Amino acid sequence: AAMGMVFLVDHSGANDVVRAFDLKSGREVWRHSYADAPNDNYGFFKATPLVAGGKVFVYSRLGKFLCLDAKTGKPLWTRELMADYRAPKPNWDMAASPVLHQGRVLVCVGGPNATLVALDPNSGKTVWHGGGSDPAGYATPVIATINGRPQALVFTAKALVGVDLSNGALLWRQPWETPY
Repeated sequence: AAMGMVFLVDHSGANDVVRAFDLKSGREVWRHSYADAPNDNYGFFKATPLVAGGKVFVYSRLGKFLCLDAKTGKPLWTRELMADYRAPKPNWDMAASPVLHQGRVLVCVGGPNATLVALDPNSGKTVWHGGGSDPAGYATPVIATINGRPQALVFTAKALVGVDLSNGALLWRQPWETPY
């Protein structure tokens, strides 16, 4: 819950439906639909929406990234991140939730030098991309300081990596591959 509202993503037919509800009354305030796969893949929408700065950030299971006005649901900008970074689709689709860190929205994408992508929350433009080229995993990035160095810890499909939060450089990589 944020701004006196609860935000969730539902699914209807071939669309995901972002919905905002008044926290006190339960009344629906707005909804916004966008095209998504009509079939489930162990569920539909998987990432938790991020609410920050009067915006709702939504990362679909097919790699569409939306920024909506939190008060009205009006789309402010959209990116097709899997297509933009030539990222392969994970077996169970995109599932990692976006994270806000120091005015940047961090998104697990995968693809060539795009394990993690930092976006400007106001424009959707890429600030940096990096962290290696592993395919996306399913876990949300964790921000940590290790040996005095702030970094994003990202479980990819093949490893746990540390990504420099200032420029996206791969700091370290520990292989951790699972059969699924």
